[in-house]
Amino acid sequence: MLPDSILPTPEDDIARILRDYDRRLSHLETLEADDIGARVFNSVTLFVPNVTFTTFTFDSERWDTDGIHSVAVNPGRLTARTAGKYVINGQIRYQGNATGLRELYIVNSVGSLIAITDKSNLSTDGQDFSVTTIYDLAVGDWITMATFQNSGVPLGAQVGAEFSLEFMMQKIG
Repeated sequence: MLPDSILPTPEDDIARILRDYDRRLSHLETLEADDIGARVFNSVTLFVPNVTFTTFTFDSERWDTDGIHSVAVNPGRLTARTAGKYVINGQIRYQGNATGLRELYIVNSVGSLIAITDKSNLSTDGQDFSVTTIYDLAVGDWITMATFQNSGVPLGAQVGAEFSLEFMMQKIG
């Protein structure tokens, strides 16, 4: 058994709890201050030509906390204003067509594909695509979202309630 003088007092417990609370609060404030990202979308269906590599543009923003996107200048780009690791995601819904292949890409500013997804054996229902990667971006690096399809006809990249024709990046480190 420990002597009473060694046992923690209720005041010691309260002080420990307050120190832990301050540490956690400080961590949350840091996370909030580093909330850097953008999510953009196109408000109208865009048609993707047959057998053509097509880069999307975006005419609207859900949010942009760091001047990452411009609807007036290079509206297809998301540009890093703060260096770091970013999670990057693009989403589209192609109108239904059972013929051919559909591909969705994330492309960096030197033209390299940094993420790709594709589908074949499609149905006449609309097809949803999502492509995601984590990528290290320097200040001024930019990314785009592009697609390819070979159905034999132009296909619509349809607008969907916050899930289609959307492009986003969020700093994670």
